[in-house]
Amino acid sequence: MSVSLGNEIPAAKSDSPVAVVPCAAEVYGRFSELIALAKERFDGELGGKLLLYGQLDAYGAAVALAANIAGAATLGIDADSERLRQGIRHGFCDFVVNHLDEAVRILKNEVRKKQPVSVCLEGDLAAALAEAVERGLQPDLLAFVEQSDAAETLIGRGAIPLGRDSDPEMQSEEVTWSAETASALWLPKVDALAAQVVPAGDERSRWLKLAPRYLGRAMAGRHYLQMSAEEADRLEKLVSEATASGAIAARITIERRQVQPFPPPR
Repeated sequence: MSVSLGNEIPAAKSDSPVAVVPCAAEVYGRFSELIALAKERFDGELGGKLLLYGQLDAYGAAVALAANIAGAATLGIDADSERLRQGIRHGFCDFVVNHLDEAVRILKNEVRKKQPVSVCLEGDLAAALAEAVERGLQPDLLAFVEQSDAAETLIGRGAIPLGRDSDPEMQSEEVTWSAETASALWLPKVDALAAQVVPAGDERSRWLKLAPRYLGRAMAGRHYLQMSAEEADRLEKLVSEATASGAIAARITIERRQVQPFPPPR
């Protein structure tokens, strides 16, 4: 459920920047990066971990979505009220707050329960970072395009920056599937077949289960996963068998292409 806390956010100005909805491929790239870090540093578990990022731009939104799918809690900081309003609307953040105390209260509760939650603080990034450092708020992960003295202090205290220490495990093909009719009915059935293809315990099963809910409209008509060529072949065979038997009563289109380079933050 999306909720706004604190003082009412004022009406947006017409020249305010708008939130950019990241594509599934970009969110998946950040998800892979986080899973790699989890395996390297946190015994494969991001539940109970806090990721701090900056503005709710395309990069910030992709990081927030990927972190929540991976199981982490997130805190973003953005001074633009309209972008935050759109972040609530698009599901990039669960709460928008006006004070760091409110953000910490929500995050402590969810981190303790090892539940993902996305909180956005409306305020100046530099000032909020300085306050976080002064008050001893210590994230486990940092995702900033530009570094600052405050960010470097947090890194010195143990925060792990994205993009420096992780080596995402990328599969050979990007595979998408869509249904000619009734996508909401048939795409989850293809997802279930894809889950049969990936190895037991593979974090891609988590993506298949949670990504459609977190990405909403971005994945309403086309689902996405990275797979090996052999896995993609098996998925095509299973889908063909399911449509032939009538278990899936819609034409399913599966598209495959080689994995594109991992996009840098922008």
